[in-house]
Order: sequence, then structure tokens, then C-alpha cells
Amino acid sequence: MRHADREITELSEILKVLDHSTILRIAINDSIYPYIIPMHFSYSINEDCLLTFYMHSSLIGKKIDLIKKNNRVCFEMDIFYEFSNKSSRIPCQWSTIYESIIGNGQIEIITEEKEKKIGMDSIMNRLGGGRQFVAYDSNAMQKVCILRLITENITGKRHLK
Repeated sequence: MRHADREITELSEILKVLDHSTILRIAINDSIYPYIIPMHFSYSINEDCLLTFYMHSSLIGKKIDLIKKNNRVCFEMDIFYEFSNKSSRIPCQWSTIYESIIGNGQIEIITEEKEKKIGMDSIMNRLGGGRQFVAYDSNAMQKVCILRLITENITGKRHLK
């Protein structure tokens, strides 16, 4: 990393960025060009500090087809705050105030009903702000695909001055 002073290495600091991020972008191999798609997400961390993301999707489509061919993905999320030195008339003096997370891992397509519910609960709890929801409609759950991304590498970067 060119700016080592900007690297986020502490897991607690990475989690703070995750907590303030709303979109996770996954990049999937699509032969010549990568295919990147933004997704809502939730995450969990286990006792071994393994970070796992959950996302929901349709059961069919390009994303699912590509994951079935190669489930190794990269992911990214970022928070843009503002430009610094924006009043300067010299563009090269501007800078971006941001935090970002980048990593890679493997996506699993969850098919078992109990595991799908765990993933959906995680997503709804994160996005729902603690609201209580009614039970899932079984017909709707059959049409939803839950993706579980198990991270292998993750790093963060920030520039807050």
C-alpha cells in the first residue's frame, strides 16, 4: 500500500467502516471482463474472527450463473465524506476524505431452509434497524437466494484529514 499510514489493520476499525457502509460491491469473474454488482448486505463474525457477509438475490440471473462457474470473488465498499481543499483553484491540491474496505473470498449459494432464514434474519436485522418483522412467507423464501461470502482477505484504507 502506497500510503501505509492510511491502512486500516485493526478488525474493530474495519467493523466500524462496515457498520457505516450501505452497499457491498462484488466482482465476479466473467471470462474477459469482471462483472461487478452492488448489493445490500449484513455480516457476522465468529469466535475465530472470520468475517462472513450475507446478501440476497434472485435465484436466476447472470450473477448466479457466474457464481456457479467460479465462486471466488473480490468485494469492495466505501464511504465518501467530502473533498478536502475544494476551494483551491488548483485541482491537484484536492483530496478525497473517505474510508474503504477491499477483500476477497468465496461465495456459497445457501439452499438449506434453516440457513437461508439465518442469512435473511441477519440482513433484515441490519437493514431494518431493530424493527420486528412478521414470519417469512414460505413462497417468497423459495424465490429468494441467500448468498454467503466467507472472507479470505480483507483490508481497509482511510483518509480523514
